[in-house]
Formats: sequence, structure tokens, C-alpha cells
Amino acid sequence: MPGNWASPLFGVADVSQLRDEFALPEGLRDRFSLAISMGKRLLGEVLEDIQDVPTQLYFHHYRQLNFFLDRTAFLVSSRIQDLGFRALPIPASQVIDWQKQRAHLSS
Repeated sequence: MPGNWASPLFGVADVSQLRDEFALPEGLRDRFSLAISMGKRLLGEVLEDIQDVPTQLYFHHYRQLNFFLDRTAFLVSSRIQDLGFRALPIPASQVIDWQKQRAHLSS
């Protein structure tokens, strides 16, 4: 699937032994035994200005990168579904429990 949206960092893993830890409804998490993890490198110029705390430029870059990852997960999941398989895109960096700082897949 070529294009500018492609994620250069990705991997596929068997998560069947971990899925009980995922913060998803039981019926939903039990449907999946494989996961695709993807990432994209942050731009170096954005990181160079950070001293003690993140900058406004970094926050913007971070939001854009998460949008990119969410969009890529949606496109990949849609393609997997089009091929006749189940897929569920999980939001990038979405905190669902602020006290414990947990996301859907925090294992």
C-alpha cells in the first residue's frame, strides 16, 4: 500500500497471551489474537528545542503525528476488513484512565 501515509515502522505480534490486560470489552478483545503496531519517527528539528518541558511546537507536532497514526491505523484496518478479516484500529495515545495513565493497550 504505497503512499505518503505509509508507516515506516511496524510489526506484527501474537497478543493472545496479553489480551486479558487490554482495556477493551471482553467480547471485543477475545476476537483478536494478532496485533499490528506502527510508528513514525518524530522530526528532529522539533525535538531540538526541548529543554526541560515540551514546547508548543512539539505539542502541535505530537498531535499531528497521532492523527497520522490514527489515520494510518484506520486505512490499514479498512483494507484488512476489505480482504475479509476482522480489524480494530486502536487510537494512538488515547488515555482512558488518567489516574493510572492507562490506554486501551497499556501492557
